[in-house]
Amino acid sequence: MGGKFIGLIVIVVLGAVGWLALKNYSPKQDYNVSIAFGVAHQGNIEINALATTWMTQIEPPRVDPSNLKPLWTQWGKDHFDLTDATGAAVKLVLSTSTERSFIPPAKLTGAPVGYLYATLKQGATYTLSYIPKAAEAKLYQHTFTAPTADTPVARVLFTEP
Repeated sequence: MGGKFIGLIVIVVLGAVGWLALKNYSPKQDYNVSIAFGVAHQGNIEINALATTWMTQIEPPRVDPSNLKPLWTQWGKDHFDLTDATGAAVKLVLSTSTERSFIPPAKLTGAPVGYLYATLKQGATYTLSYIPKAAEAKLYQHTFTAPTADTPVARVLFTEP
């Protein structure tokens, strides 16, 4: 009889723990993205954001049928958006070259497929959006102020607005 009672208590406790875990579960997913800022020059500063292989696993780039090369420029336009505080679009370019990158390998948040570049006004506020699937409205954002002094590379959390 005592063993059945203890077994019942264990089941009740496990059920309560499971219920609490499910009650607090959130399907919300956030994304860590490496960003870095370049050297300030005449009131402007350049930003780099890392595009990684895990992003392309969610939705890979389309391929040019004539040469079977990935259409990286279009993929960057489909999956990233940069706006200023007024909501105006800011030109953001995806490059698969590391020549202009100032994100050191130790600060990468995944294997790089490319780097997004933009020139920003120091002290201005911007929102960088990552859209995992181009056909869906779901996006993740990081709002920041362009630095006015040297800033270390950071892994920032892009969250649902």
